[in-house]
Amino acid sequence: MNNIERRNEQLRKSVKRNKIVTVIMGIMIAVGFTSCKIDNADNRLKEETEFAVKSVKEISPKGNIGVSGGAWSLIGLIKSGVKNAATDRYQEEFYDDVKRKLSSQNGVLDRDDYTKCEITAIGVKLIGENPENVDGYDITKYIKDFEKIRKQGSDAVSFALILSQMTGVALPDENEYIKALIRDINEGQRYTDKKRANLAIRAIQGLSYYKNREDISVNANVEKWMDGLSRLQEDDGSMGSCESTAEMIIALTSLGKDPISEKQFIKDGKSLFDGLLSYKTKNGYVNTKGERKRNVVATEKALLALTSMKLQKMGLKLFELEK
Repeated sequence: MNNIERRNEQLRKSVKRNKIVTVIMGIMIAVGFTSCKIDNADNRLKEETEFAVKSVKEISPKGNIGVSGGAWSLIGLIKSGVKNAATDRYQEEFYDDVKRKLSSQNGVLDRDDYTKCEITAIGVKLIGENPENVDGYDITKYIKDFEKIRKQGSDAVSFALILSQMTGVALPDENEYIKALIRDINEGQRYTDKKRANLAIRAIQGLSYYKNREDISVNANVEKWMDGLSRLQEDDGSMGSCESTAEMIIALTSLGKDPISEKQFIKDGKSLFDGLLSYKTKNGYVNTKGERKRNVVATEKALLALTSMKLQKMGLKLFELEK
């Protein structure tokens, strides 16, 4: 090999080395950029969750069982992971309220709203107490009466499934609950109706534990509902209200999906997370655009949604006891 050939060979090797270095540097930059984006998203989620915790503690009325100021607040605060969000005293006050209500009403929390009873039972379970024995009263007994639960509507059925999964309380015929829920949502096409979409969204939450049940087509129905619900999403990323947006986030996370990156629920570059934050005010959340005063339910549901996003990143659900 003469001198010219040697120089050309050295030049080719040098160019090849430079290309390899360039590729490696490009990969490192891309990884670093992605890592930075993930870190920023995680930090933003942490900040928003802490803000929502503070807002809920300021706004939620005390003494309401199963509704605002009761189990919804408790679930969000406990599961948020924010330090001192739900103090021992806060949990004790909630449990005392439940016991007082049961004592004053002969062991009945609410004869007309079983969903309220189910949510309260979830709260009792989360604080480490036994909802099957609250001063001798079983507040999970409602979910075992399929006909009564069925008559109360799809929300009662959805939360019966959730409560059963969280507490281990066996349903008399679990398949009947699942099939009834699917039938209700399909018959009313609630996944295509904005006014009733929340019923379909909460049904997804209840059915998320059974998504592999091919024998009763759970996943096929959930996917159909998700397609319909995605068409209801607005250009700002929301579902038309803070509560509906929060519920949709909880539904997605219950299926193991990330509301920030799930392509099916990104409209004009806006995610459900963006949509939720569009209802944020300086001290909480409003439920609809144009409201000036923060809304109790909207603020609580926002906290639940943000908490569910945090848990999803850990491979957990909102309505699940951590191992």
